[in-house]
Amino acid sequence: MSKYLPISEHLRSLPLSQSCESFTFAALEKVLGADLPSTARVDRPWWANTLQSNHAKAWMSAGWKVHQIDLKGQTVTFARASQAAPTASRGSDVYRRVTEFFEQLPGEQTQVALLFQELEAVMGRPLPKTAFRDRTWWANAKEYSPSRDWLAAGWKLESVFLPSAIAVFRRKQAATLESVRACVKRFLGEDHAGPVPDPHRAAEWISLCRRIGWYFEGTVLFERCGIVFASLGDDAQASVEEDYAICRRELDRYKAVPLANAASRTGRS
Repeated sequence: MSKYLPISEHLRSLPLSQSCESFTFAALEKVLGADLPSTARVDRPWWANTLQSNHAKAWMSAGWKVHQIDLKGQTVTFARASQAAPTASRGSDVYRRVTEFFEQLPGEQTQVALLFQELEAVMGRPLPKTAFRDRTWWANAKEYSPSRDWLAAGWKLESVFLPSAIAVFRRKQAATLESVRACVKRFLGEDHAGPVPDPHRAAEWISLCRRIGWYFEGTVLFERCGIVFASLGDDAQASVEEDYAICRRELDRYKAVPLANAASRTGRS
């Protein structure tokens, strides 16, 4: 937590009468004395109030929470924990925070992949045990929370990966994973009708592939789509190159295991 300690110290120094503090990302970097990681500028879950991340521990240990994040405007507002999310008296009130989270996402964002712990941070409470083992809990049903709450915000659960504890949501009518599959088929010569994303959308898809373990698809998108990622900003370019490097490494690692086993069976070294 040492890198983010200046944030904790700054928030602790504020008078008790002050309930919120807003920063541009540039101003927060001055407090920090270092650049924010590129992920912080493009990935809303990086700002989740969760003790699983060292940067969030810095502000949470000081008694503060991220109250509002504006990725487009590059600003963040912290609020004292007692002010940021009042305790709900009913379960449905807790889940309504899910609606607020999705409503605040930028209009141009069509998908978001959340770790279960990140969704818990949005809700302000743990998910029920059923959510970790039963896919039906995640059904897009208007009759029940929390699905009715993300549906009310214009979003749908697209896929849930129980072993990886990741939920992928998309805006209604924005079938992201289907688009990724069709795009990959196009680049592999199987379906010439598949979509061709622009650099920003391709970068989003590669990041999604990296997060949900679609390492093959992420590698194909980067290597074969013919998109000039140099047209992105420096931070976005560095981020997509990092996502690709992870996809490539994991894909090679998975391929190496059966090859090694085959070599041992044939007596090859």
